[in-house]
Amino acid sequence: MFDDPAKAPAPAANFDIVLLQQLHDTVQAVYIECKRTPPPRAVTADAGELYNELLGMVADVRDRAVVTALLPVLRDRFKERISKAEAGSSKVVGS
Repeated sequence: MFDDPAKAPAPAANFDIVLLQQLHDTVQAVYIECKRTPPPRAVTADAGELYNELLGMVADVRDRAVVTALLPVLRDRFKERISKAEAGSSKVVGS
C-alpha cells in the first residue's frame, strides 16, 4: 500500500499485549479446569473474543482498575460457556 512503510500513518490505537496474554492464560486455565482440550488455536481465538467483549464493557481499556475488576466476570462467563459446550465440540456455546 505504501512504497515506504515509514510514511504510513501510525495505527489509531494499539491493543494491550499484556492484557491479551492475561486473557490467553485465563482461557487456557478454564479449559484445564473444565477438563477440556481446546481445538488448535482455539485458546488464542477465545482470548481475542474475551478482549473484544471487554472492549464492549469498558470506556477505556487502559483503566487498569476497571479492567482488573472485570477480568473475573469475563472468566466466569467464559467458564459457563465452556461448561455448556458439548464435549468434543470445537465451538463454544455463545461465541
